[in-house]
Amino acid sequence: MKKVFFIADGDSRVGLGHISRCIALAKSLRQINIESYFFIKETSQIIDMLNDSKFKFFIKKNSDQLQSILTINKKIHFSCIILDTRQNLSKSFVKYLTGLCKVIIVRNKPNHEKLCVDLLIWPDVQKEYPKNITLSRPAQILAGNRYVLLGNLKQNNIQRNTNQILISMGGTDKRNLTTKIIRALKKSNHIYHANIIIGKLFTKKENVIKLIKNDERFTIIENKNNLIPFMQKATLGIFTFGVTVYEALYCGLPCIVMSHSKENDLYAKKLNEYNCMNYLGYYKSVKFTSIQKIVFDTINNQKLLKDLSNNGSKLIDGKGSYRASQAIKNIM
Repeated sequence: MKKVFFIADGDSRVGLGHISRCIALAKSLRQINIESYFFIKETSQIIDMLNDSKFKFFIKKNSDQLQSILTINKKIHFSCIILDTRQNLSKSFVKYLTGLCKVIIVRNKPNHEKLCVDLLIWPDVQKEYPKNITLSRPAQILAGNRYVLLGNLKQNNIQRNTNQILISMGGTDKRNLTTKIIRALKKSNHIYHANIIIGKLFTKKENVIKLIKNDERFTIIENKNNLIPFMQKATLGIFTFGVTVYEALYCGLPCIVMSHSKENDLYAKKLNEYNCMNYLGYYKSVKFTSIQKIVFDTINNQKLLKDLSNNGSKLIDGKGSYRASQAIKNIM
């Protein structure tokens, strides 16, 4: 059996988006008898995610990363390395890896140096990617909405509940946006119910519990790696930009979106051009006092809900991981 070695970012600072899409890709590879291993930081939620998905992993130590990779390769003998990191990759590091096996990068941000790789996966809705990210090896390029990496999703049993809101500010919510949204919604006299997603890396859990105490309009949902069942029942989602937004588009869930970083702000603005979500902007520019009005104006506008739902589901078909796995199989 051929083996793939994922080197992916993920912790309380970076978030879980890189890990999530790598797990989605690894699941598709498993279906075509390609075994996946992960090289990760020691983070409890990531370890749980990998254990739940039954993937083997190695923990990054503070020692030399390249030497660790070489040691692991002597045991595993992988056919391919897949790099998914928000850090800039050095040309020399990547060149050394290409001497070991095939090298693939999953990336949706520019890199400071051109990289000589076998395959570039650019999982963004727009096909334009920085031409200086890769040298011709020749490298195969997979770019655009057809290659957005999501898990093995199913659109069955979509039963929207009236005025149900799904809130997820990412696995960490390092900007403490969840409490700001709750405070805004609590002032509303509308009839609604909000499910609040909280992960293991969420640092303000006690603040949220205190804020919604004795308010039956809110329910906390903890440590769920799969949000699809909740998306299929919600009327509207409120999310920070990332993998969760693409999952919502696939499910046809209308959503209100903000970004917790300037980098994500750029990509969210591009996605917003497709009229598939209501993008409020970078979190520092969002007027949280207006959230209540935006939410219920959207919920009460059936035409807007339908348009957002249709545009989103047309854009993301959920087959990106399958397409990418087939391309990986062909180069191994």
